[in-house]
Amino acid sequence: MQGKYKVVTLCDSTKFKNEFLETQKRLTLEGNIVISVGLFGHSGDKEVWTPCIKDMLDDMHLRKINMADIFWRNLCKILRLCQGIVLSIVSRLIYRLVIWLNFVWSFGLILLGHLA
Repeated sequence: MQGKYKVVTLCDSTKFKNEFLETQKRLTLEGNIVISVGLFGHSGDKEVWTPCIKDMLDDMHLRKINMADIFWRNLCKILRLCQGIVLSIVSRLIYRLVIWLNFVWSFGLILLGHLA
């Protein structure tokens, strides 16, 4: 949370550009800080498909997840809601676990005097 505002990261396919924009507007008006995508590769932003840019955007997306209190994935119809959501949640949990383990490992090395 940032003050009294929840931080919401929007997650879904960029082919749902209109849904992203509508959801971002609604959540903002409801008093949330909304983190969304910057480019819509599946909706015409060709820069996304440059290898260096794609890698950077994927990494930035994971950083946005770290900043969020809530992940908003329900941007499209109910039938699409379940498609891939389990994999998405599991991948995010694994990512957060890796970050936590890295912190614990680094903190342990500091306590043992191996890191300055």
